[in-house]
This record gives sequence, structure tokens and C-alpha cells, in this order.
Amino acid sequence: MPVFRLKRFYLEALKSGRKKGEIRVGKMWLKIAQKIQAGELKPIAIFKSGDEMLVYEISRIEIYPNAIKALKNKRWKALGIEGKNLKEAIKNLRKMYPKLPLRPAVIFWVRPPSKNLERIIELELKRTGETKLLKNFKQSDRSNNL
Repeated sequence: MPVFRLKRFYLEALKSGRKKGEIRVGKMWLKIAQKIQAGELKPIAIFKSGDEMLVYEISRIEIYPNAIKALKNKRWKALGIEGKNLKEAIKNLRKMYPKLPLRPAVIFWVRPPSKNLERIIELELKRTGETKLLKNFKQSDRSNNL
């Protein structure tokens, strides 16, 4: 289960539904995406900002050679990246990743977990020993997550 660390603004955008996915760049995220696609990792995304946590289901993964291709067709809007056009969106993405090359780019499209997936998430958090995450998951107001 990949853990995505976000600024609070982006976590709130996920909660409200304004943000539908998360873009990540670099070979590490490509490997994670490939493992999810191969079934080696569960399609569960944990989003954290400070002590707050959201757990979502990864519904679709898109892999692009670079961020420019990933953000075309106004996809940046669904990813919560600000910008009036592609050039501005890339500039804002560069602020998030100032030292990394913007390739490859992976978009993890997410949705709130289904009831069946909630149980799988709880079992997986127990199995991996993520007691703090499990406690937060159980205590969180999952009405936003359902």
C-alpha cells in the first residue's frame, strides 16, 4: 500500500471530491504502479497530512513518459494542480518536485473504498503492523470515505 504524503490543501481537495487522483514522478513510483498492476501490492492508497489520514482505493493507474504528457487534456484540474493552462500546471508541478526529473509520471486515480475493501484495508493494516494507521482508520470519519 503506497503512502502519499500531501499538504493539507490537497488532502482536503481529496475529501471534498475536487481532486480525483494523485500524480507522482520518478522511477520509484513507476515500480510501485507496476507492482499494483501485477497484483503484488493491494490497490489501496493511504493519504497522510500531519496526523490526518484518508484511505482510498486505486481504481486506475496511468503511466506516462513525462509529466507534460500526463497533464495534457486538462488532467491537471482533476489532480488538484492549479493553473490556467498546461504551462502553468507544469510550473506548479515543478514547485512540488524541484529537484526531480518529471519523468516517468504516474497518475493514480482513486475513489473511496467499497465496504468489501474496507475490511481488506483493516486486515492489511493489521498484517503489516501499522497500528497507528489502523487506529486512525477506525476512528476517522469515514462518511467522507464511503
